[in-house]
This record gives sequence, structure tokens and C-alpha cells, in this order.
Amino acid sequence: MRDDPFQAGLAFGALGDHIRENYLQFEYTRGTRQEAAFLTQALDLPTEARVLDLACGLGRHEALLPWQVVGADLSRGLLEVAAQGGLSRAAWLQAEARHLPLASASLDGAFSVCEGAFGLLPDDAAHEHLLAEVRRVVRPGAPFLLSAMSVFAMCDDDAFDPLTNTMSDHYDLPAPGGGPIRTFRLTTRAFAPREVIAMAQRTGWQVEAVWGGISGAYEMRPLHVRDAEMLVMLRADRA
Repeated sequence: MRDDPFQAGLAFGALGDHIRENYLQFEYTRGTRQEAAFLTQALDLPTEARVLDLACGLGRHEALLPWQVVGADLSRGLLEVAAQGGLSRAAWLQAEARHLPLASASLDGAFSVCEGAFGLLPDDAAHEHLLAEVRRVVRPGAPFLLSAMSVFAMCDDDAFDPLTNTMSDHYDLPAPGGGPIRTFRLTTRAFAPREVIAMAQRTGWQVEAVWGGISGAYEMRPLHVRDAEMLVMLRADRA
């Protein structure tokens, strides 16, 4: 049987269950406050809005956002830690991004800024399935801010495979409280902007902007080839 480096897009679930609160040791989690301020500005939604945080992890942005947030993630372990924060206006949902147990047109907006989460899915069909599923659960005209790894910067990564635009890395990660160390392999795809734009347009989204992204320093500025992330600002078609 052929090895699937993406593990059907489910690889981060087991990793999250293992590391739990140690998730905050990842460097990209250190800019939470700035990112939350940026999300508030970029999505520009009223305080009564109901908003999806896709691949929410520990829900690190939620307490800093003005809305009622539904945080969805693969990892039950990460969601258990998120729930311990006691934030009454957040709801936590264990779900796979392509199959969200949410009613159609029930949300006012969405965001997914867990750096490489979009690229953890195995192929174009899976990425489009995710985009279509988010489009299903938001109302017409709703905004969706999506982070994706940029192929321009990632091509300099030692683990980058130019034939597949992917990086495969091994992580030796301890469980909380000095627990056992386990090794996890994550394969992440990087994208050219035109790939994400085309997939979004095929799944019911208008593309309003593509900004350059640096974790903890998000701005509404043009994408540069040195930016590790692209921030794609989408708007749900009204048709």
C-alpha cells in the first residue's frame, strides 16, 4: 500500500492530542495578541457575529476577539485545554474541516490562521472540499480570512520538495509535565497565490485581497516573495 505522507489530512489530530498545552511552544503561536487585533479589523464584523475559527488549536485568539466564536479542530486534546479557559462566548467543536457539523448559512464569518493547516490536506480536491464546506456554513457575503504557506519563501526550506511543493519534517515532541517524547511527521504543502485564488473561485468565493503574512505581524500589505504566509481575504458569493 502506498505511503500517504499527509495521513489523509488527519496528521495533526494525534500530534495535538499528545502535546496539549505544549502547543504554545511552537514559535508561530507567540503573536496571538497582534493577530487577534488584525482579525478584528480585517473581518470587520459586529460584536454579535458568530464566527468560525477553523483549526483553532487551543483557541488562543478567542478571548481577544469581540465575537461569539465556534472553534473547530481535529484534536480532542487541544480542545479540552481550550475549554478549560472557561470562555463562555466560545464553543468548541471536534471536527474535520471537510465535514463540519454546522447548519448551512449559520455563521457570519470565518478565519483559519493556524499557519500551515490548509496545507496539511493531501490534494487539490481536499483543499477545494474544505473551501466549499466553509462556504456552505457561512452566510452569503460573509468574510473568510485564510492563511496558507507561500511557495516563494518555502522553496528555500531544506525540506522542500520542488516536485510536490511540500515540506516533510519530523518533530520530537514531549507530552505536558515531562511526559514521553513522541516523533511525528508532518507534510505541508505550500501554494502559489494563483492556486489558492483558483480553488476559492471554483468553490463560491470572491477573492478580495492576498496579503503577505508573518506570524504575529499581520498587515494589509501586498504579498512579498519573502513572506512565509499569504493571507487570502475571501468573501462568500451572494448568489
